[in-house]
Amino acid sequence: MDVLREFLARLSEAWSRLGRGQKGILAASALLAFTGLLVLAVWPAMSRPAEEDKKGFTALYRGLDPSEASQIIDGLKASKVEYRLENQGKDILVPRGSVDEQRITFAAQGLPRSGSVGWEIFDKSQLGLTDFVQNINYRRALEGEISRTIAGLGPVEAARVLISIPKPTLFTDREQPPTASVVVKMRAGGELDRRTTKGIAQLIASSVEGLKPQNVTILDQEGKVLNRGGGDDPSSIVEGNADLRSQVEAYLQNKVSDLLDGVVGQGNHRVQVSAEMDFDQIEKTQETYDPDSKVVRSEQTEEESKESSPADGNTTRESRTANYEISRSVVKTVSAPGSVRKRVTVSVAVDGHWQEPTDSMLKADKNAKPKWIPRDDAEVNQLQQLVRNAVGAQDGNDAVFVTCVKFDNPVVQLAMAEMTRRPLPWQQYAWWAVIAIVVVAGIMLTTSLVKILQDAVTPPQPSYADLVTATDQVIEEADMAQEAVRVNDLLSRLENMTKSEPGNFSKLIKNWLGEGNQSDRNPRGG
Repeated sequence: MDVLREFLARLSEAWSRLGRGQKGILAASALLAFTGLLVLAVWPAMSRPAEEDKKGFTALYRGLDPSEASQIIDGLKASKVEYRLENQGKDILVPRGSVDEQRITFAAQGLPRSGSVGWEIFDKSQLGLTDFVQNINYRRALEGEISRTIAGLGPVEAARVLISIPKPTLFTDREQPPTASVVVKMRAGGELDRRTTKGIAQLIASSVEGLKPQNVTILDQEGKVLNRGGGDDPSSIVEGNADLRSQVEAYLQNKVSDLLDGVVGQGNHRVQVSAEMDFDQIEKTQETYDPDSKVVRSEQTEEESKESSPADGNTTRESRTANYEISRSVVKTVSAPGSVRKRVTVSVAVDGHWQEPTDSMLKADKNAKPKWIPRDDAEVNQLQQLVRNAVGAQDGNDAVFVTCVKFDNPVVQLAMAEMTRRPLPWQQYAWWAVIAIVVVAGIMLTTSLVKILQDAVTPPQPSYADLVTATDQVIEEADMAQEAVRVNDLLSRLENMTKSEPGNFSKLIKNWLGEGNQSDRNPRGG
Protein backbone atom coordinates (compact mmCIF):
# COMPACT_ATOMS: atom_id res chain seq x y z
CA MET A 1 0.00 0.00 0.00
CA ASP A 2 2.82 2.39 0.83
CA VAL A 3 4.43 1.78 -2.55
CA LEU A 4 1.12 2.46 -4.29
CA ARG A 5 0.55 5.66 -2.34
CA GLU A 6 4.07 6.83 -3.12
CA PHE A 7 3.52 6.10 -6.84
CA LEU A 8 0.22 7.98 -6.85
CA ALA A 9 1.82 10.91 -5.08
CA ARG A 10 4.63 11.02 -7.65
CA LEU A 11 2.11 10.76 -10.47
CA SER A 12 0.05 13.63 -9.04
CA GLU A 13 3.16 15.75 -8.63
CA ALA A 14 4.26 15.00 -12.22
CA TRP A 15 0.79 15.93 -13.48
CA SER A 16 0.89 19.27 -11.63
CA ARG A 17 4.23 20.11 -13.27
CA LEU A 18 2.84 19.59 -16.78
CA GLY A 19 1.69 22.47 -18.94
CA ARG A 20 -1.68 22.81 -20.59
CA GLY A 21 -0.46 21.47 -23.92
CA GLN A 22 1.14 18.42 -22.33
CA LYS A 23 -1.98 17.74 -20.30
CA GLY A 24 -4.11 18.00 -23.44
CA ILE A 25 -1.86 15.58 -25.35
CA LEU A 26 -1.86 13.08 -22.49
CA ALA A 27 -5.63 13.35 -22.03
CA ALA A 28 -6.24 12.88 -25.77
CA SER A 29 -3.96 9.83 -25.82
CA ALA A 30 -5.72 8.33 -22.82
CA LEU A 31 -9.12 9.00 -24.37
CA LEU A 32 -8.04 7.40 -27.64
CA ALA A 33 -6.72 4.31 -25.83
CA PHE A 34 -9.89 4.04 -23.76
CA THR A 35 -12.02 4.34 -26.90
CA GLY A 36 -10.01 1.60 -28.63
CA LEU A 37 -10.37 -0.72 -25.65
CA LEU A 38 -14.09 0.03 -25.49
CA VAL A 39 -14.50 -0.78 -29.18
CA LEU A 40 -12.60 -4.03 -28.76
CA ALA A 41 -14.79 -4.96 -25.81
CA VAL A 42 -18.08 -4.03 -27.45
CA TRP A 43 -17.34 -5.33 -30.96
CA PRO A 44 -17.83 -9.08 -30.19
CA ALA A 45 -21.23 -8.29 -28.71
CA MET A 46 -22.16 -6.15 -31.73
CA SER A 47 -21.01 -8.84 -34.17
CA ARG A 48 -22.92 -11.58 -32.41
CA PRO A 49 -25.11 -13.50 -34.87
CA ALA A 50 -28.49 -12.02 -35.52
CA GLU A 51 -30.14 -15.25 -34.51
CA GLU A 52 -29.75 -14.29 -30.83
CA ASP A 53 -32.18 -11.71 -29.53
CA LYS A 54 -32.17 -9.60 -26.37
CA LYS A 55 -34.14 -12.09 -24.27
CA GLY A 56 -31.74 -15.00 -24.74
CA PHE A 57 -33.41 -16.81 -27.66
CA THR A 58 -31.34 -18.41 -30.39
CA ALA A 59 -32.21 -20.31 -33.56
CA LEU A 60 -32.86 -24.01 -33.14
CA TYR A 61 -33.42 -24.62 -36.87
CA ARG A 62 -33.74 -22.33 -39.88
CA GLY A 63 -35.34 -22.77 -43.31
CA LEU A 64 -37.57 -25.69 -42.33
CA ASP A 65 -40.38 -27.08 -44.42
CA PRO A 66 -43.88 -26.61 -42.95
CA SER A 67 -44.26 -30.34 -42.31
CA GLU A 68 -41.00 -30.60 -40.37
CA ALA A 69 -41.65 -27.32 -38.53
CA SER A 70 -45.00 -28.66 -37.28
CA GLN A 71 -43.37 -31.86 -36.00
CA ILE A 72 -40.66 -29.93 -34.16
CA ILE A 73 -43.22 -27.54 -32.65
CA ASP A 74 -45.28 -30.50 -31.40
CA GLY A 75 -42.15 -31.91 -29.76
CA LEU A 76 -41.38 -28.58 -28.09
CA LYS A 77 -44.93 -28.32 -26.78
CA ALA A 78 -44.72 -31.85 -25.39
CA SER A 79 -41.44 -30.97 -23.65
CA LYS A 80 -42.94 -27.65 -22.41
CA VAL A 81 -40.09 -25.65 -23.97
CA GLU A 82 -40.79 -22.04 -24.86
CA TYR A 83 -40.28 -21.25 -28.54
CA ARG A 84 -40.72 -18.48 -31.09
CA LEU A 85 -41.35 -18.47 -34.83
CA GLU A 86 -39.75 -16.20 -37.42
CA ASN A 87 -39.48 -15.95 -41.19
CA GLN A 88 -43.05 -17.09 -41.82
CA GLY A 89 -42.69 -20.09 -39.54
CA LYS A 90 -39.51 -21.43 -41.22
CA ASP A 91 -37.22 -20.41 -38.31
CA ILE A 92 -37.73 -21.76 -34.78
CA LEU A 93 -36.04 -20.02 -31.82
CA VAL A 94 -35.63 -21.49 -28.31
CA PRO A 95 -33.79 -20.33 -25.15
CA ARG A 96 -30.03 -20.61 -25.49
CA GLY A 97 -29.74 -22.88 -22.49
CA SER A 98 -31.84 -25.63 -24.06
CA VAL A 99 -30.80 -25.45 -27.72
CA ASP A 100 -28.19 -28.25 -27.52
CA GLU A 101 -30.49 -30.58 -25.63
CA GLN A 102 -33.35 -30.05 -28.08
CA ARG A 103 -31.14 -30.61 -31.11
CA ILE A 104 -29.94 -33.94 -29.68
CA THR A 105 -33.53 -34.92 -28.89
CA PHE A 106 -34.80 -34.20 -32.39
CA ALA A 107 -31.73 -35.79 -33.99
CA ALA A 108 -32.64 -39.06 -32.26
CA GLN A 109 -36.02 -38.81 -33.99
CA GLY A 110 -34.42 -38.20 -37.39
CA LEU A 111 -35.39 -34.53 -37.54
CA PRO A 112 -34.92 -32.41 -39.50
CA ARG A 113 -34.79 -34.32 -42.76
CA SER A 114 -34.75 -31.24 -45.04
CA GLY A 115 -38.14 -32.17 -46.45
CA SER A 116 -37.05 -35.57 -47.78
CA VAL A 117 -37.54 -39.16 -46.62
CA GLY A 118 -34.71 -41.65 -47.01
CA TRP A 119 -34.20 -45.33 -46.30
CA GLU A 120 -35.51 -44.81 -42.76
CA ILE A 121 -38.98 -45.23 -44.22
CA PHE A 122 -38.34 -49.00 -44.12
CA ASP A 123 -37.14 -49.04 -40.52
CA LYS A 124 -40.62 -49.82 -39.25
CA SER A 125 -42.18 -52.87 -40.85
CA GLN A 126 -45.86 -52.47 -41.71
CA LEU A 127 -48.00 -55.46 -42.45
CA GLY A 128 -50.61 -55.49 -45.15
CA LEU A 129 -48.86 -53.16 -47.60
CA THR A 130 -49.47 -53.81 -51.27
CA ASP A 131 -46.79 -53.96 -53.93
CA PHE A 132 -47.92 -50.59 -55.23
CA VAL A 133 -47.35 -48.93 -51.86
CA GLN A 134 -44.00 -50.65 -51.47
CA ASN A 135 -42.90 -49.37 -54.90
CA ILE A 136 -44.02 -45.86 -54.00
CA ASN A 137 -42.07 -46.01 -50.72
CA TYR A 138 -39.02 -47.30 -52.53
CA ARG A 139 -39.15 -44.43 -55.01
CA ARG A 140 -39.65 -41.89 -52.20
CA ALA A 141 -36.67 -43.29 -50.31
CA LEU A 142 -34.51 -43.26 -53.44
CA GLU A 143 -35.47 -39.68 -54.23
CA GLY A 144 -34.75 -38.61 -50.66
CA GLU A 145 -31.32 -40.24 -50.52
CA ILE A 146 -30.30 -38.73 -53.85
CA SER A 147 -31.55 -35.31 -52.70
CA ARG A 148 -29.46 -35.52 -49.53
CA THR A 149 -26.40 -36.54 -51.53
CA ILE A 150 -26.76 -33.61 -53.94
CA ALA A 151 -27.41 -31.20 -51.04
CA GLY A 152 -24.04 -32.23 -49.59
CA LEU A 153 -22.18 -30.61 -52.48
CA GLY A 154 -20.45 -27.31 -51.75
CA PRO A 155 -22.45 -24.78 -53.83
CA VAL A 156 -25.81 -26.56 -53.34
CA GLU A 157 -28.02 -25.60 -50.39
CA ALA A 158 -30.99 -27.88 -51.09
CA ALA A 159 -32.17 -30.25 -53.82
CA ARG A 160 -35.40 -31.92 -54.84
CA VAL A 161 -35.36 -35.04 -57.04
CA LEU A 162 -38.32 -36.55 -58.91
CA ILE A 163 -37.88 -39.94 -60.58
CA SER A 164 -40.28 -41.47 -63.08
CA ILE A 165 -39.97 -45.22 -63.53
CA PRO A 166 -42.45 -46.55 -66.12
CA LYS A 167 -44.10 -49.92 -65.75
CA PRO A 168 -42.33 -52.79 -67.49
CA THR A 169 -43.96 -54.16 -70.64
CA LEU A 170 -43.58 -57.27 -72.72
CA PHE A 171 -43.19 -55.30 -75.95
CA THR A 172 -39.73 -53.79 -76.27
CA ASP A 173 -40.82 -51.27 -78.89
CA ARG A 174 -43.29 -49.77 -76.41
CA GLU A 175 -40.93 -49.70 -73.45
CA GLN A 176 -40.24 -46.22 -72.06
CA PRO A 177 -36.90 -45.35 -70.39
CA PRO A 178 -36.78 -43.93 -66.83
CA THR A 179 -36.42 -40.16 -66.46
CA ALA A 180 -35.46 -37.85 -63.62
CA SER A 181 -35.96 -34.16 -62.84
CA VAL A 182 -33.84 -32.22 -60.34
CA VAL A 183 -34.29 -28.74 -58.89
CA VAL A 184 -31.27 -27.40 -57.00
CA LYS A 185 -31.18 -24.35 -54.75
CA MET A 186 -27.80 -22.65 -54.77
CA ARG A 187 -26.14 -21.01 -51.82
CA ALA A 188 -25.55 -17.27 -51.78
CA GLY A 189 -22.87 -16.60 -54.39
CA GLY A 190 -22.69 -20.27 -55.41
CA GLU A 191 -22.79 -21.47 -59.01
CA LEU A 192 -22.69 -24.86 -60.70
CA ASP A 193 -20.25 -25.22 -63.56
CA ARG A 194 -20.87 -27.56 -66.44
CA ARG A 195 -18.60 -30.27 -65.08
CA THR A 196 -20.46 -30.37 -61.76
CA THR A 197 -23.82 -30.45 -63.57
CA LYS A 198 -22.71 -33.41 -65.65
CA GLY A 199 -21.47 -35.08 -62.47
CA ILE A 200 -24.89 -34.69 -60.83
CA ALA A 201 -26.58 -36.17 -63.90
CA GLN A 202 -24.15 -39.09 -63.89
CA LEU A 203 -24.72 -39.63 -60.16
CA ILE A 204 -28.49 -39.85 -60.59
CA ALA A 205 -28.17 -42.12 -63.63
CA SER A 206 -25.91 -44.48 -61.70
CA SER A 207 -28.36 -44.62 -58.78
CA VAL A 208 -31.44 -45.58 -60.83
CA GLU A 209 -31.51 -48.76 -62.84
CA GLY A 210 -31.92 -48.16 -66.58
CA LEU A 211 -31.60 -44.37 -66.31
CA LYS A 212 -29.26 -42.61 -68.73
CA PRO A 213 -27.57 -39.22 -68.08
CA GLN A 214 -29.22 -37.70 -71.17
CA ASN A 215 -32.63 -38.39 -69.59
CA VAL A 216 -31.88 -36.24 -66.49
CA THR A 217 -33.12 -32.64 -66.43
CA ILE A 218 -31.55 -30.24 -63.92
CA LEU A 219 -32.92 -26.78 -63.09
CA ASP A 220 -31.81 -24.12 -60.61
CA GLN A 221 -34.05 -22.12 -58.28
CA GLU A 222 -34.57 -19.49 -60.99
CA GLY A 223 -35.80 -22.01 -63.57
CA LYS A 224 -32.60 -21.94 -65.62
CA VAL A 225 -31.88 -25.23 -67.40
CA LEU A 226 -28.48 -26.56 -66.34
CA ASN A 227 -28.75 -29.98 -67.97
CA ARG A 228 -31.40 -30.66 -70.59
CA GLY A 229 -32.83 -34.17 -70.78
CA GLY A 230 -35.07 -35.64 -73.40
CA GLY A 231 -33.10 -38.54 -74.83
CA ASP A 232 -33.25 -38.82 -78.60
CA ASP A 233 -35.87 -36.14 -79.12
CA PRO A 234 -34.98 -34.04 -82.25
CA SER A 235 -35.32 -30.72 -80.42
CA SER A 236 -33.06 -31.94 -77.62
CA ILE A 237 -30.48 -33.09 -80.14
CA VAL A 238 -30.52 -29.70 -81.89
CA GLU A 239 -30.16 -27.83 -78.59
CA GLY A 240 -27.36 -30.14 -77.49
CA ASN A 241 -25.52 -29.53 -80.77
CA ALA A 242 -25.93 -25.78 -80.34
CA ASP A 243 -24.53 -25.99 -76.79
CA LEU A 244 -21.56 -28.01 -78.01
CA ARG A 245 -20.85 -25.48 -80.75
CA SER A 246 -21.03 -22.62 -78.25
CA GLN A 247 -18.56 -24.42 -75.99
CA VAL A 248 -16.08 -24.91 -78.83
CA GLU A 249 -16.36 -21.28 -79.90
CA ALA A 250 -15.96 -20.01 -76.32
CA TYR A 251 -12.93 -22.26 -75.82
CA LEU A 252 -11.17 -21.00 -78.93
CA GLN A 253 -12.12 -17.39 -78.15
CA ASN A 254 -10.64 -17.63 -74.65
CA LYS A 255 -7.41 -19.06 -76.05
CA VAL A 256 -7.02 -16.17 -78.49
CA SER A 257 -7.99 -13.56 -75.87
CA ASP A 258 -5.47 -14.89 -73.36
CA LEU A 259 -2.78 -14.73 -76.02
CA LEU A 260 -3.58 -11.17 -77.09
CA ASP A 261 -3.85 -9.93 -73.48
CA GLY A 262 -0.11 -10.40 -73.09
CA VAL A 263 0.76 -9.00 -76.52
CA VAL A 264 -1.42 -5.93 -77.14
CA GLY A 265 -2.78 -5.48 -73.60
CA GLN A 266 -6.11 -6.14 -72.00
CA GLY A 267 -8.98 -4.17 -73.55
CA ASN A 268 -7.07 -3.46 -76.76
CA HIS A 269 -8.59 -6.27 -78.80
CA ARG A 270 -11.90 -7.90 -79.71
CA VAL A 271 -12.18 -11.55 -80.77
CA GLN A 272 -15.06 -13.44 -82.38
CA VAL A 273 -14.93 -17.11 -83.36
CA SER A 274 -17.39 -19.03 -85.52
CA ALA A 275 -17.07 -22.82 -85.68
CA GLU A 276 -18.97 -25.11 -88.02
CA MET A 277 -19.21 -28.60 -86.53
CA ASP A 278 -20.02 -31.90 -88.17
CA PHE A 279 -22.79 -33.47 -86.10
CA ASP A 280 -23.32 -36.48 -88.37
CA GLN A 281 -22.68 -39.78 -86.66
CA ILE A 282 -20.72 -41.91 -89.09
CA GLU A 283 -20.02 -45.61 -88.66
CA LYS A 284 -17.44 -46.85 -91.16
CA THR A 285 -16.23 -50.44 -91.70
CA GLN A 286 -13.17 -51.03 -93.88
CA GLU A 287 -12.08 -54.51 -95.03
CA THR A 288 -8.64 -54.88 -96.63
CA TYR A 289 -7.10 -57.94 -98.37
CA ASP A 290 -3.39 -58.50 -98.88
CA PRO A 291 -2.77 -60.52 -102.06
CA ASP A 292 0.92 -60.99 -101.34
CA SER A 293 0.33 -62.99 -98.19
CA LYS A 294 -1.07 -66.52 -98.42
CA VAL A 295 -1.80 -68.77 -95.52
CA VAL A 296 -2.74 -72.46 -95.74
CA ARG A 297 -6.22 -72.70 -94.31
CA SER A 298 -6.82 -76.49 -94.88
CA GLU A 299 -5.01 -79.39 -96.56
CA GLN A 300 -6.45 -82.77 -97.72
CA THR A 301 -4.38 -85.79 -98.80
CA GLU A 302 -5.82 -88.93 -100.54
CA GLU A 303 -3.84 -92.13 -101.23
CA GLU A 304 -5.08 -95.00 -103.48
CA SER A 305 -3.24 -98.35 -104.06
CA LYS A 306 -4.03 -101.39 -106.28
CA GLU A 307 -2.45 -104.85 -106.11
CA SER A 308 -2.29 -107.67 -108.74
CA SER A 309 -4.07 -105.59 -111.35
CA PRO A 310 -4.18 -107.52 -114.70
CA ALA A 311 -3.44 -104.41 -116.63
CA ASP A 312 -1.20 -102.35 -114.39
CA GLY A 313 -0.06 -104.79 -111.74
CA ASN A 314 0.58 -103.24 -108.35
CA THR A 315 -0.10 -99.43 -108.51
CA THR A 316 -0.21 -96.63 -105.92
CA ARG A 317 -1.77 -93.15 -106.50
CA GLU A 318 -1.68 -90.21 -104.11
CA SER A 319 -3.57 -86.83 -104.41
CA ARG A 320 -3.20 -83.68 -102.26
CA THR A 321 -5.56 -80.73 -102.05
CA ALA A 322 -4.60 -77.46 -100.21
CA ASN A 323 -6.85 -74.47 -99.55
CA TYR A 324 -5.13 -71.10 -99.15
CA GLU A 325 -6.48 -68.00 -97.36
CA ILE A 326 -5.49 -64.41 -98.11
CA SER A 327 -4.89 -62.24 -95.03
CA ARG A 328 -7.72 -59.80 -94.30
CA SER A 329 -8.02 -56.83 -91.90
CA VAL A 330 -11.33 -55.28 -90.84
CA VAL A 331 -11.40 -51.75 -89.26
CA LYS A 332 -14.61 -50.33 -87.83
CA THR A 333 -14.63 -46.56 -87.15
CA VAL A 334 -17.39 -44.68 -85.37
CA SER A 335 -17.16 -40.87 -85.23
CA ALA A 336 -19.11 -39.15 -82.48
CA PRO A 337 -21.24 -36.11 -83.41
CA GLY A 338 -19.29 -32.90 -83.09
CA SER A 339 -15.89 -34.57 -82.89
CA VAL A 340 -14.93 -33.18 -86.31
CA ARG A 341 -15.11 -29.49 -87.14
CA LYS A 342 -15.77 -28.41 -90.68
CA ARG A 343 -14.55 -24.85 -90.65
CA VAL A 344 -13.34 -22.25 -88.13
CA THR A 345 -13.48 -18.52 -88.79
CA VAL A 346 -11.68 -16.10 -86.46
CA SER A 347 -12.07 -12.31 -86.62
CA VAL A 348 -9.75 -10.16 -84.52
CA ALA A 349 -9.73 -6.37 -84.23
CA VAL A 350 -6.78 -4.76 -82.40
CA ASP A 351 -6.32 -1.17 -81.37
CA GLY A 352 -3.34 0.90 -82.42
CA HIS A 353 -0.74 2.69 -80.31
CA TRP A 354 -1.47 5.87 -78.35
CA GLN A 355 1.45 8.28 -78.39
CA GLU A 356 1.52 10.79 -75.55
CA PRO A 357 2.43 14.39 -76.40
CA THR A 358 6.02 15.32 -75.70
CA ASP A 359 7.16 18.20 -73.50
CA SER A 360 7.85 20.38 -76.53
CA MET A 361 4.34 19.75 -77.83
CA LEU A 362 2.84 20.60 -74.44
CA LYS A 363 4.81 23.87 -74.35
CA ALA A 364 3.53 24.79 -77.77
CA ASP A 365 -0.03 23.69 -77.08
CA LYS A 366 -1.22 23.01 -73.52
CA ASN A 367 -4.31 21.22 -74.85
CA ALA A 368 -2.35 18.72 -76.91
CA LYS A 369 -3.98 15.26 -76.86
CA PRO A 370 -2.53 11.77 -77.31
CA LYS A 371 -2.16 10.73 -80.95
CA TRP A 372 -3.39 7.40 -82.28
CA ILE A 373 -0.89 5.54 -84.48
CA PRO A 374 -1.99 2.40 -86.41
CA ARG A 375 0.04 -0.77 -86.27
CA ASP A 376 2.18 -1.56 -89.29
CA ASP A 377 1.52 -4.47 -91.64
CA ALA A 378 4.40 -6.56 -90.28
CA GLU A 379 2.98 -6.43 -86.75
CA VAL A 380 -0.55 -7.27 -88.00
CA ASN A 381 0.79 -10.25 -89.97
CA GLN A 382 2.67 -11.45 -86.91
CA LEU A 383 -0.49 -11.24 -84.81
CA GLN A 384 -2.41 -13.10 -87.49
CA GLN A 385 0.12 -15.93 -87.47
CA LEU A 386 -0.06 -16.14 -83.68
CA VAL A 387 -3.86 -16.41 -83.84
CA ARG A 388 -3.69 -19.11 -86.53
CA ASN A 389 -1.35 -21.20 -84.41
CA ALA A 390 -3.51 -20.69 -81.29
CA VAL A 391 -6.68 -22.06 -82.92
CA GLY A 392 -4.89 -24.68 -85.00
CA ALA A 393 -6.10 -23.22 -88.30
CA GLN A 394 -5.64 -25.39 -91.38
CA ASP A 395 -4.58 -23.85 -94.67
CA GLY A 396 -7.28 -23.82 -97.30
CA ASN A 397 -10.03 -24.63 -94.81
CA ASP A 398 -10.05 -22.23 -91.84
CA ALA A 399 -10.01 -18.44 -92.11
CA VAL A 400 -8.28 -15.98 -89.74
CA PHE A 401 -8.67 -12.23 -90.23
CA VAL A 402 -6.76 -9.65 -88.12
CA THR A 403 -7.11 -5.91 -88.65
CA CYS A 404 -6.07 -2.76 -86.83
CA VAL A 405 -8.82 -0.24 -86.13
CA LYS A 406 -9.25 2.70 -83.81
CA PHE A 407 -11.39 1.80 -80.82
CA ASP A 408 -14.09 4.26 -79.84
CA ASN A 409 -13.70 3.73 -76.11
CA PRO A 410 -14.40 6.80 -73.94
CA VAL A 411 -13.04 5.05 -70.85
CA VAL A 412 -9.67 4.56 -72.51
CA GLN A 413 -9.64 8.15 -73.71
CA LEU A 414 -10.34 9.45 -70.21
CA ALA A 415 -7.60 7.23 -68.81
CA MET A 416 -5.15 8.54 -71.37
CA ALA A 417 -6.18 12.10 -70.54
CA GLU A 418 -5.54 11.48 -66.86
CA MET A 419 -2.14 10.03 -67.66
CA THR A 420 -1.18 13.22 -69.51
CA ARG A 421 -1.89 15.34 -66.45
CA ARG A 422 1.48 15.13 -64.83
CA PRO A 423 1.87 16.73 -61.40
CA LEU A 424 4.07 19.79 -61.18
CA PRO A 425 7.40 19.56 -59.30
CA TRP A 426 6.25 21.79 -56.42
CA GLN A 427 3.24 19.51 -55.92
CA GLN A 428 5.50 16.52 -55.50
CA TYR A 429 7.71 18.46 -53.04
CA ALA A 430 4.66 19.55 -51.06
CA TRP A 431 3.46 15.95 -50.90
CA TRP A 432 6.77 14.72 -49.48
CA ALA A 433 6.86 17.69 -47.08
CA VAL A 434 3.45 16.75 -45.70
CA ILE A 435 4.62 13.16 -45.21
CA ALA A 436 7.75 14.40 -43.39
CA ILE A 437 5.66 16.66 -41.12
CA VAL A 438 3.36 13.80 -40.20
CA VAL A 439 6.32 11.54 -39.39
CA VAL A 440 8.04 14.20 -37.26
CA ALA A 441 4.81 14.98 -35.42
CA GLY A 442 4.36 11.29 -34.64
CA ILE A 443 7.91 11.02 -33.32
CA MET A 444 7.49 14.14 -31.14
CA LEU A 445 4.20 12.84 -29.75
CA THR A 446 5.73 9.48 -28.88
CA THR A 447 8.77 11.14 -27.27
CA SER A 448 6.64 13.47 -25.14
CA LEU A 449 4.46 10.61 -23.92
CA VAL A 450 7.54 8.58 -22.94
CA LYS A 451 9.02 11.59 -21.10
CA ILE A 452 5.76 12.20 -19.21
CA LEU A 453 5.61 8.60 -18.06
CA GLN A 454 9.28 8.66 -17.00
CA ASP A 455 8.71 11.84 -14.93
CA ALA A 456 5.69 10.20 -13.30
CA VAL A 457 7.52 7.08 -12.11
CA THR A 458 10.90 8.77 -11.31
CA PRO A 459 10.95 11.14 -8.28
CA PRO A 460 12.64 14.51 -8.84
CA GLN A 461 16.07 15.06 -7.31
CA PRO A 462 16.62 17.92 -4.82
CA SER A 463 18.05 21.15 -6.15
CA TYR A 464 21.18 20.89 -4.04
CA ALA A 465 22.09 17.42 -5.23
CA ASP A 466 24.42 18.84 -7.87
CA LEU A 467 26.47 20.72 -5.22
CA VAL A 468 27.70 17.53 -3.61
CA THR A 469 30.92 16.36 -5.20
CA ALA A 470 31.70 12.78 -5.92
CA THR A 471 34.51 12.69 -3.28
CA ASP A 472 32.29 14.01 -0.45
CA GLN A 473 29.63 11.52 -1.35
CA VAL A 474 32.12 8.63 -1.18
CA ILE A 475 33.43 9.81 2.23
CA GLU A 476 29.92 10.16 3.61
CA GLU A 477 29.04 6.64 2.47
CA ALA A 478 32.21 5.23 4.13
CA ASP A 479 31.40 6.96 7.48
CA MET A 480 27.89 5.60 7.39
CA ALA A 481 29.22 2.10 6.84
CA GLN A 482 31.62 2.36 9.85
CA GLU A 483 28.87 3.68 12.10
CA ALA A 484 26.60 0.82 11.09
CA VAL A 485 29.34 -1.70 11.93
CA ARG A 486 29.89 -0.11 15.35
CA VAL A 487 26.21 -0.11 16.21
CA ASN A 488 25.81 -3.73 15.16
CA ASP A 489 28.83 -4.69 17.32
CA LEU A 490 27.39 -2.90 20.35
CA LEU A 491 23.99 -4.54 19.96
CA SER A 492 25.64 -7.96 19.69
CA ARG A 493 27.52 -7.37 22.96
CA LEU A 494 24.38 -6.28 24.77
CA GLU A 495 22.54 -9.38 23.58
CA ASN A 496 25.33 -11.63 24.88
CA MET A 497 25.39 -9.81 28.21
CA THR A 498 21.64 -10.33 28.73
CA LYS A 499 22.12 -14.04 28.28
CA SER A 500 25.35 -14.56 30.29
CA GLU A 501 25.18 -11.84 33.00
CA PRO A 502 21.60 -10.73 33.48
CA GLY A 503 22.35 -9.18 36.89
CA ASN A 504 25.14 -6.96 35.64
CA PHE A 505 23.02 -6.02 32.59
CA SER A 506 20.18 -4.84 34.87
CA LYS A 507 22.62 -2.78 36.94
CA LEU A 508 24.02 -1.25 33.78
CA ILE A 509 20.52 -0.27 32.68
CA LYS A 510 19.77 1.24 36.08
CA ASN A 511 22.98 3.26 35.95
CA TRP A 512 22.08 4.57 32.46
CA LEU A 513 18.66 5.55 33.68
CA GLY A 514 20.13 7.21 36.77
CA GLU A 515 22.54 9.19 34.62
CA GLY A 516 19.73 10.27 32.41
CA ASN A 517 17.64 11.53 35.35
CA GLN A 518 20.56 13.42 36.82
CA SER A 519 21.23 15.13 33.49
CA ASP A 520 17.59 16.19 33.34
CA ARG A 521 17.71 17.58 36.91
CA ASN A 522 21.03 19.42 36.36
CA PRO A 523 20.85 20.92 32.94
CA ARG A 524 23.81 22.73 31.52
CA GLY A 525 24.14 26.38 32.26
CA GLY A 526 22.21 26.07 35.58
